[in-house]
Amino acid sequence: TGDPSMTFSGTIASLNTALTNLVYRANLNYNGSDTLTILTSDLGYTGAGGTLTDSDTVAISVGAVNNAPEISYSGLSSLSVNEDTNLTVSGLSVSDLDSNLASVTISVSNGLLTLNGTTGLLFASGSDGIQDSVLSFSGSPANINTAINNLIYRGTTHYAGSDTLTMTISDLGNSGTGGALTDTETIAITVNAVNDTPVNTVPAAQTVNEDTNLVFTGLSVTDVTAPQTTQ
Repeated sequence: TGDPSMTFSGTIASLNTALTNLVYRANLNYNGSDTLTILTSDLGYTGAGGTLTDSDTVAISVGAVNNAPEISYSGLSSLSVNEDTNLTVSGLSVSDLDSNLASVTISVSNGLLTLNGTTGLLFASGSDGIQDSVLSFSGSPANINTAINNLIYRGTTHYAGSDTLTMTISDLGNSGTGGALTDTETIAITVNAVNDTPVNTVPAAQTVNEDTNLVFTGLSVTDVTAPQTTQ
């Protein structure tokens, strides 16, 4: 079973039983032409004339079927970063056995994404690969892998909480039958809260006459992480 070539002997009845519903399966991911060749010898068992043979061939055409693209991720399933700090997402890559063109979408809900490069990529409207909440582009798997190598995530300013990076790839149905196929990968991200420095706002230098009150205007303080009500 599962041999590219088989040689065997037996009675005519046993040979015909073995050949009934012979199964052919092409090599993994192969498409194109092939030929089945059957050669039969009587081994010269009966009568004069020596060994006699018969040979026949059957042409086989193996049609292409679309293979799904794949996203591989070798990093941690959950990442963390302090707020207002860049997070480098490494370990992402894509592959496709039978297509040299793919479309990729990478998105987050509470941050911005920046690619490592944009060479060879075609971007959808509203996306340029730099500080986008949604990256949408197409290109060859090689160019895509260069772009997503060390992808940068940065949470929205002063944001702390959870986020999810979602990446989807489509082969656009470029090769074989079966239509467009996709793959999706998600990475959980936790943005840790960090204490922010309070900021004072003061007016410019003031002038006042002696023995006279000076009323200050324009004095204020802000702190995005401090309670906003008086305790």
